[in-house]
Amino acid sequence: MIDIAMLDLGVFCDPNEVAGTFGRVYLYKMLGFFSLVGLCRVHCLLGDYYTALKMLENVIFSHQEMYHEVPTCHITTGYYVGFAYMMMRRFQDAIRTFSSTLTYISRASGFVSQRQDLRDYVVKQSDQMTSLLAICFTLNPMPIDQSVEQQLREKYAESLNRLQQTNKDEFTMCFDMGCPRFVNPDTVTDRGDYALDAQRHQGYVFREELENLLDLPRLRSYLKLYTTLPVSKLSMFLREKDENVVHSQLMRFKHLLKNVTTTRETCGSLYGKRQLLCDTDFYVDGEMIHIADMKVDRRFSDFFMLQLEKLHEASHFTGIIVM
Repeated sequence: MIDIAMLDLGVFCDPNEVAGTFGRVYLYKMLGFFSLVGLCRVHCLLGDYYTALKMLENVIFSHQEMYHEVPTCHITTGYYVGFAYMMMRRFQDAIRTFSSTLTYISRASGFVSQRQDLRDYVVKQSDQMTSLLAICFTLNPMPIDQSVEQQLREKYAESLNRLQQTNKDEFTMCFDMGCPRFVNPDTVTDRGDYALDAQRHQGYVFREELENLLDLPRLRSYLKLYTTLPVSKLSMFLREKDENVVHSQLMRFKHLLKNVTTTRETCGSLYGKRQLLCDTDFYVDGEMIHIADMKVDRRFSDFFMLQLEKLHEASHFTGIIVM
């Protein structure tokens, strides 16, 4: 029932029309909402990422009135939704989810610091999300919030360098640090390492998928140096004698980075359209590669306007006139 009510809220209808007797009660409504978040977490721990996102497909992430009183709910939701997107190779959605959640954590730091138990949990979740964001950002660079990018480059500078050098051990270490502790749904056995089976399996799935993606950062680094590049020259850089293999790598590069990206505001949207949001795009005309830099120049005017608005708000509350 809460899921249907969320759907009506997403299309700007009155959720009370379908909520029923219990759904109109605030307590039951919030219990239903937190149950959806819990189901998302459970399915994520079981490795069923599609169903995990399905649980929250009608929840609008920007409607914070549902969980603004429980910051850990917001953070937990962002973590598991972002991780599910990452494991489904929807890196743009994963980056946006992690980035927005980390931004929320930085804004709520004043409230969080007042409670020791809450602070420890939030710090752990923040470190996990930053570690996973480093993986996604390496495989699919795209514009993110300036403060989050600065935090990422300061806190994980050495790790980012090793990731960009396609160090497999670094990818594995970041994944092990950032992933949740998976649950094995099989029947319990007498083996002592039974509980680790699910963890090993998900790590294996990640490494298998990583094998198909590790060539991308290296290929992208060469393409970013040129606006036009002969295939023969790229073959020389890659130390590949067969140019047909290079053509295949270019096609794979285009295919892997052009994936489904959500166009809805819902938290765990499974739908979207295929688009390329990488910082580099190209097309091949015969034996010549034409490269376009997709990185948008940062507009400093937006930053100054935002700070001016904050200054005027502070002036309004304090009564100090800003000249």
